[in-house]
Amino acid sequence: MTGLLTFLGVAFGLLVIITAVLTGREMLRPARRSAGWAIARGLPCDPADAGYEYEQWWVDRPKGIRLPVWEITTAGAAEGRHATGAHGSSQAPTIVLVHGWGQGRIDMLGRMLPAWIDRAERFILYDQRGHGESEAPGSNLGDREVDDLLALLEHLGDGPIVLVAYSMGAVVSLAALSEDAEAHRHVAGVFAYAPYADFHESLCARLRQMRLPRRPVTDLALLFHRVRGIRPRSFHGDELARIDVPVTILHGVEDEISPIEHGRFIASHIPGATLHEVRDVGHTLEALLQCDQHDPAAEAFMNRLADRPAQPAASST
Repeated sequence: MTGLLTFLGVAFGLLVIITAVLTGREMLRPARRSAGWAIARGLPCDPADAGYEYEQWWVDRPKGIRLPVWEITTAGAAEGRHATGAHGSSQAPTIVLVHGWGQGRIDMLGRMLPAWIDRAERFILYDQRGHGESEAPGSNLGDREVDDLLALLEHLGDGPIVLVAYSMGAVVSLAALSEDAEAHRHVAGVFAYAPYADFHESLCARLRQMRLPRRPVTDLALLFHRVRGIRPRSFHGDELARIDVPVTILHGVEDEISPIEHGRFIASHIPGATLHEVRDVGHTLEALLQCDQHDPAAEAFMNRLADRPAQPAASST
């Protein structure tokens, strides 16, 4: 009997380890939403298909990683007070759309861009590493994506730049500002949809929805990633206080992937942040974009940026 119990214990341990390895691998390899994915679903596969003028270029990163970028211009779209720009600049803002895990710039083209198209004249859509058509073997779960975003901001210049971001993209955007004071030289504000504060909790919730095993599988999977140098971002509070630009958060009260408590935590630690809680909405970008609170929140956010006096570069130090 003792031998049988030992055998079963070892077998169970091996099963947990194998499941953790497979789970960790899948975390880094989300399904790619490329042009082929869009064509198969009758969706526009680039901005020209959607009726926009654009240029494509690449952000080059270490180890041969390249991130594709669409730069869309809509001359005359931003008028009136928005044409004065933000952050005390006379230049109209550039809006950078930052997608979430498992998405890509194609999602931003068909979903996010229409909701923001009248609020600026220049839009940047890019594929994060491991997503879409990026030349990278896998995602880093928001870790090195922070450095990627900072490199993109540096390429774009002083701005003003507005980050409009969803889920993991929102976490990447906030982390970039909290970790690099120079980012404030570029970024005028952040509009965040459903950011999470605790990556592990969010991961477990996603796996629970998929009816897949969670702890201790997720603990081991994240340990493997830490050994490889991958540190998914979570927020503890103090780092968020370094963010010195207007931040608006739109968050579903019924969100199970990123519970509303996460949005409340993040908003409470960013000076002057605004949180809009949307009832009867979960972790779904379309529902957040279509809710009654969305347009008034976006309008108030852009007005706040336009009225904000000029700030010294890197004022968060």
